[in-house]
Amino acid sequence: MASSRIDELTGGVFSRSGIDQLPAHLERHYDVAVDGLTELDVGVFRVDRRDGPAWVARVFPRACPVEAVTGEAEILRFLADRGFPAERCLDGDAVTELAGQPVLVTEHVPGRQARADQRVLHQLGELLGLLHTLPSGAGAVSREGGA
Repeated sequence: MASSRIDELTGGVFSRSGIDQLPAHLERHYDVAVDGLTELDVGVFRVDRRDGPAWVARVFPRACPVEAVTGEAEILRFLADRGFPAERCLDGDAVTELAGQPVLVTEHVPGRQARADQRVLHQLGELLGLLHTLPSGAGAVSREGGA
């Protein structure tokens, strides 16, 4: 029984449905031509577009309320307004729904994954310190942090 409950919880976190419909969904909602998707992580896709730079589309589990994902977009905009180096939401409506799952679309940041060496860890520490110096905000920005 415990194994069944764990499988249910794990499935709710790691499963997404309708991913095959994601390109058409993005094309309809944003009036773009999607050339392809590349899965980067669970529910995270690089979206290559015919006429513009790539995007990243995050498809959240059904259990995640669209309001929470809208809050994520609000936080990213807060960071962008203060010049903090973070992903940038699309102008306008960056959050949609696909098959009952919230979708957050941001600009793709080109590059490669950094190694976890001394220099990179030092830079991450500096960014964390900078993050803690930002002024407090309202709405989603003021919610409790954590994973």
